[in-house]
Order: sequence, then C-alpha cells, then structure tokens
Amino acid sequence: MTETLLADFSSYVLPTAQPGASLATILQSGSGNLGGILQTGDANGALVSQTGDYNSGHVRQSGTFNSAAVYQMGNGRSGAISQSGSGNRALIYQSR
Repeated sequence: MTETLLADFSSYVLPTAQPGASLATILQSGSGNLGGILQTGDANGALVSQTGDYNSGHVRQSGTFNSAAVYQMGNGRSGAISQSGSGNRALIYQSR
C-alpha cells in the first residue's frame, strides 16, 4: 500500500489508495502554505507535502485502512493527522 515518490523526495514513502478509493495530494512550495484534506470511506490515501516557509499540514480521515502522510521541510511546520476507524496508518515527517 505504499509507493516511493520520485523527484526531490525519492527516499520517502507515500500513501496510496486502493482501486475505487480516493488519493488526495497537496504539494506546496514556499511562502504562506496551509494545506488540509478531508476524506471519508475506506482505503483512501492522503499526502500533504510542504517545502519552506510557514507550513501547517492537516489531514482528517474516517473509515478503515486509510493512510496519510505529512512531509514538511523547513520553516514554520505544524503537522496534524486525525484518523477514526480501524487499520489506519499515519506518518508525519518534519525537518529543519
């Protein structure tokens, strides 16, 4: 249920969605940032990736077997993943 993102984050693992489910992605670079993803249902995937400046993140999922990741590189950072249900997975990675 994971795949590797190519490009700048080649060594990080990302969530994927099962067939028929949703995969939501927010990629942000620089300045004010914020983000946010809300998903309901089963086997969904969510990714928030933020590089530089004020950051924030957020993911909210309800259902089973969902996966979420928030990657934040530099500056303000914050994170926040909320999941309800069973079999869910989450990862927050933050660097300076």
